Amino acid sequence: MQIKSLLHSWRDTLDLDDGYLFESRKSDAIAKYPKITTDIHTMVDRDPTNNNKYLPYFAKVYGSIYEKMWKTVYDDRLALERRLAGPFRALVDIREDAKKYTDSEMRHKASSFMYDIIFFHNHQNLFEHRDIFKYFTIESLRTACSSAEHKLEQREMEKQLAKTAKQGASAVYYEHNMIVRRITSHAASALYGLGAQWCISQRDNPSYWNDYEKQGSAFLFLELKNNPPRQNKQKFAFQYTTSGLEDIYNEEDHSAAVDELKPALHEHLIRDSKDKKSLELILNVIGFFDEAHASDLEELAENHGPAVAEAYERILLTTYGYDDISDMDMHLDEIITDITDHMEHNIDSDPPGPSWDEVISAAETEFNANIEHLYHYFELQVDGDIDFLSWSFSYTINADDLDELPWLNEDAEHDDEIEEAVTEFNWTYHPDEIEVYNGEVELRWLELQVDGDIEDQLNDLYYYAKEIDSDIGMLFDNIVEHLNDANLLRNANSVTIEEKILALEKMLNNFELTFESNIIFARTELVYDFELFKRELAKKIDITSLADWGETAPPSVWLTASNTDKMIQEFLTDYYKKLFNALAKADSKQTDLFGKDSPQSDLFGIIDKQKFKIYTPPRLVTAPAADRKKIKVIINFAVGEYSKDDNEEPIFTLQNSLHLLKFINNNTNDVLVKPVFTGMIAASVETNKHLKETKTINFHDVWKNFLK
Repeated sequence: MQIKSLLHSWRDTLDLDDGYLFESRKSDAIAKYPKITTDIHTMVDRDPTNNNKYLPYFAKVYGSIYEKMWKTVYDDRLALERRLAGPFRALVDIREDAKKYTDSEMRHKASSFMYDIIFFHNHQNLFEHRDIFKYFTIESLRTACSSAEHKLEQREMEKQLAKTAKQGASAVYYEHNMIVRRITSHAASALYGLGAQWCISQRDNPSYWNDYEKQGSAFLFLELKNNPPRQNKQKFAFQYTTSGLEDIYNEEDHSAAVDELKPALHEHLIRDSKDKKSLELILNVIGFFDEAHASDLEELAENHGPAVAEAYERILLTTYGYDDISDMDMHLDEIITDITDHMEHNIDSDPPGPSWDEVISAAETEFNANIEHLYHYFELQVDGDIDFLSWSFSYTINADDLDELPWLNEDAEHDDEIEEAVTEFNWTYHPDEIEVYNGEVELRWLELQVDGDIEDQLNDLYYYAKEIDSDIGMLFDNIVEHLNDANLLRNANSVTIEEKILALEKMLNNFELTFESNIIFARTELVYDFELFKRELAKKIDITSLADWGETAPPSVWLTASNTDKMIQEFLTDYYKKLFNALAKADSKQTDLFGKDSPQSDLFGIIDKQKFKIYTPPRLVTAPAADRKKIKVIINFAVGEYSKDDNEEPIFTLQNSLHLLKFINNNTNDVLVKPVFTGMIAASVETNKHLKETKTINFHDVWKNFLK
């Protein structure tokens, strides 16, 4: 210390400042190693100190290597010149050539060497030797730097691990310089279990921790900070399960009862004493704390001498204010109870094992990995303090999927057939809701029986989901098969049906033909024009004073407002029913309805059993409110039907109404429309006679009598 002070005094006296050292070291280095002057200047620029502290080391180590290489290159080139016996170049040329080559070869090495010197300066505490001159070569410094870089990486890693580990622990209790932490990660277990032999705290082996965690165990670590480490008295691990406290482990990983904590806790509290002399006497007695809390002062004096007993008595009095050992024993019991109460409260508020959110998340992962078709939805619901699972299953066949099927009629919708196929499918667990709309199928399962806690419910639901998912895999094929059986898909049968329809369209050109539910339908629409009726009526009576249909100005043969529509619908429907019955009767006899064998007077004859199927809406005749001058009659017949014989072979049967349909098709205007007008005109003429006499009529009765 005196020498150091003397040197400082000498420097101050001579005014040897850093600038002097800076220039002196640079000039000395250049004088000794002139060939590396450029590198010396570079090192001066990069030296991390303000006095070229590392320049002498750089110049000595790097300059020596440079000189050796230059000498080797120079000798080799000089020898080559002599062997070739050519024109002998000037010696200075060979020297310059050797320097250029050496500069080129050593440039990278100089830069790397400077980097290592700077790294040494910034991290000297990581190096074995603090004096850089102990590293005699570039290689030895590089090796030392590599080792230091590894240590630095390890330290940074340790910092990151410690930061991560601390996030996996939370303080549950902190009193009397002791702490209880709830451990929630392996990293935290490794950090705070350091020094103990617990398997869950093995730093490079998380498997034990993971196994215990999966089995639903929670760990709380008690650390008595006053006690020395690795003596089985500083750290204890408490293992909790859903059943409560499972076990306590000391540092040697052996089970310990709660009462066994007393000696360690006793020592921890006594070590808090400021009476170091008394404490030293006690600590020198082996096993003192195992017996002291359960003894009295006389026993301690007898077993360990009066001095030890007196020392213990002084500590109790000065540190805790106790004048009796029993008070200390009660204090220990109170602290242990307080610690365990805090632990149990923490466990109650956050039970061991994964949370329900984590259980649901794990279940969703398993569903996503193994359930191919079924859509599942899980949500944790809370009602007061009770958690429960909200769930649903669903499956959708999009209309786009079904659109890819080759339909017989691309414009037709087959929702009913699809719903029938889904409903009749042999489900393991039938859907609670089935909805089919515009070719899209939506299935929902909402009432599968599950019980138990959330984990048990998820297990039950997974079992159901596997079964339903297996069914769904076959559902689409079943729908296709069902539609195919109904001749709704393009196949050999549908081609035959198309051919039948094309042939029928040639005969029934005034009908629209469609194929639905195994039946070919022929549909037509008859429209009656009021203007035509007026022209025909004008030939019979004077209609100049009559108002148009639906108008209220008298005199008129028509009812007004809504009664007009109702009357026309009722009576024209009745008229056409009689017409159809007459046509059916004529068809059954295969006679020409309007020939000599079937005069028109027989049109309203006795009703015969129909030999054909007629499909009508609730009202056969409609009179649109928007245009009462037009009346529409819709006729819809079944022409043919597909079925199967006893051998499941498809057969097509043509209804015997074809003769009747041909008659309607060919006589729509002349035969089926004109009789209606004729009757309406006759009724109007009759009504006109009454108008002249009474100025009032009951058209309803007139028309009814006419139909009779």
